[in-house]
Amino acid sequence: MFWIGLLIHYVLPPSGGRGHALTLWGMNRHDYGNVHFYLALAMVALIIVHIWLHWSWICSVFSKLIGTSQPERIKCALYGTILLLVIGIVTPGSLLWVETQVKYTYGEDQGRHGYEAFEANELPYITGRTTLSQAAEMAGISVEQLISELQLPSNINPSERLGQLKRQYGFEIEDVRRIASQKTNSAR
Repeated sequence: MFWIGLLIHYVLPPSGGRGHALTLWGMNRHDYGNVHFYLALAMVALIIVHIWLHWSWICSVFSKLIGTSQPERIKCALYGTILLLVIGIVTPGSLLWVETQVKYTYGEDQGRHGYEAFEANELPYITGRTTLSQAAEMAGISVEQLISELQLPSNINPSERLGQLKRQYGFEIEDVRRIASQKTNSAR
C-alpha cells in the first residue's frame, strides 16, 4: 500500500489535471488508486480482526491503566460492542457531513494540485466521479439538457456519478467534457 501511494504521488502524478496520460503496466494513476483503496480496506479488516482477537487483553490493560479491577467478560464484550457502534455511526456520519462541505471550484486556479484554470479551448475537468448535476452545472446547462445531449433516459437520478452512467449507457467522459466545453465556450 505504501509503495502504491509513492507510485501514484511521484511516478504517476496528475498530468495537467487529467491523470490518465501516464500509465505503468497498462494501468493509470486512477487504476492504481483503486488498488490502493482496496488494499487499505483489507488492512482495516485485518486490524479489526487483530483487535477482536486481543480484546480481552486490551480490556485488561486499559483497566490497569485507569486503576480499576479487570472487567467481567460480559462487560468487556459490551464495551467492545459500544466501541464498534460508535465507530459504525461516526465514520459514515462524518463522511456524509464532509460531503456537504465540498466546494466545486470549476474554472478557478487550482495550481497546488496541478490543475490550471480552463482556457476557452480546453475541456472542463469532469471525471467519472462527477455527478450528472455537477457536470450540468459546470457546463452551465440544465440537467435535462445534458441528459438529452447524452441521449440518456429522462428518469435518471441527477446525483448519479458519470462513471456508473458511462458503464450502463456506453457514452464516454470525453463526450460530457466536449458538451460542457461547447456550452461554456458559446456562453462566452
